[in-house]
Amino acid sequence: KQIVEGQGYETPKDGSRVHLEIEAAAAGAEAFPSFQKKLLDFVSGDGQVPDALEFAAMDMKKGEKAVLTVKCPDALLRALLELPDELPEVCLRLSLESFEQAPTLGMDEGPQKVERAAARKEVGTRHFKAGRWAMAVLRYKSVTELLTYVEHFEDEVRGKAKELKFTSELNKAACFLKLQMFGEAKVACRLVLEEQGRNVKALFRRAQAEMGLKNFTECISDCKKVLQLDEENRDAKVLLRQAVAAQKEADKKSKAVFASMCKALGKDGNETQEPVEKNHEPVIIQEKGPADGPGIVATLFQGVSRAFLFFPNLVFSNFSYFFGYFWQRLTGKTQDGAG
Repeated sequence: KQIVEGQGYETPKDGSRVHLEIEAAAAGAEAFPSFQKKLLDFVSGDGQVPDALEFAAMDMKKGEKAVLTVKCPDALLRALLELPDELPEVCLRLSLESFEQAPTLGMDEGPQKVERAAARKEVGTRHFKAGRWAMAVLRYKSVTELLTYVEHFEDEVRGKAKELKFTSELNKAACFLKLQMFGEAKVACRLVLEEQGRNVKALFRRAQAEMGLKNFTECISDCKKVLQLDEENRDAKVLLRQAVAAQKEADKKSKAVFASMCKALGKDGNETQEPVEKNHEPVIIQEKGPADGPGIVATLFQGVSRAFLFFPNLVFSNFSYFFGYFWQRLTGKTQDGAG
């Protein structure tokens, strides 16, 4: 939570030199009486300070002050601040005194970019082995961002850059799997497979991501592709068996749900038909209207009926009248001529 706004708009990036002061520490509303201010000087992303402080500093601007609440502080933070064990949470008041960004490399500095990317990848690998997967993801991400455009590099440098980039994407996928961020892991694998469609690690880690997403059919497909490229891949065989078993269980549940739905629909149909079978008397639907007169529908029906009865009678009576009149005239003329 920000309590004093910082200067400008820049925040520390990966590899920046950061000067962060911890002004106070408290457990809820109770401050630790023995706590003393600490000024931390570290390189962002190197893991020299606990993860909570790393992530907080990367979101702060120069001169900004903020309150950071850490749930279940880890051993590294407790040791740094000399906090008691089994502390449920701690509130820290932080102040970002200053920071210096890492030097920016130009587009034409290919070898220097590859060298820096390789160094950041090693830092990420160190974090991964230590179980600091969120920190590792950011280090691998910095590698891929540093090597976004490599086509203009010389051939040898371009090859190293692409290899570093693909390795970092695969390592990102491994971190995301550990963090159970299966969608992000799938995306990282896809970026590698777009260039290297037969990459066994990318196929297998995508299969793991599909398994986590419960896309069992896709997981089975990727496992089979791995085994086509590496028949002795034991991990792929195990995952394939798990995916097949999970797919069968999912199919069984789907069938049970479908059967119960059909049964419920059939029961409802029988219930609606029973009253008709027991009582065959026609149902007369009456329109409600005023108690002293017919309803609207009845009135309209009577009007239409009268019209149908009136117009044929009118036509027939007029026709009879004219026919009789002309018949008499015709008969009279004929009798006059004969006489």
